[in-house]
Amino acid sequence: ILPNLLPYLAASLVGSVSAAVLASIGLEVLGLGPMDAPTIGMTLFWINYNAAVINGWWWWWLPPIIVIGLPFISLFLTSVGLDEIANPRIRRSM
Repeated sequence: ILPNLLPYLAASLVGSVSAAVLASIGLEVLGLGPMDAPTIGMTLFWINYNAAVINGWWWWWLPPIIVIGLPFISLFLTSVGLDEIANPRIRRSM
């Protein structure tokens, strides 16, 4: 039964993890997190507060955006790979 559920479990994992992390980051960007905690959301809050994008300080906002994007891209690609392996309709013959 588990091999048949693997694509659904992977998609559910990707969706759940992504939603939880993005919700946490989103609340912290709005300033609703602990102000003294060094998190990505607080970093983005201070970037917005100090107008780093408007001032052209790319070194403030580019690394946090990359740090946020890479795990989500890797989770998505893992989900697609597991779906390709486990789904008999799109499985390629080896």
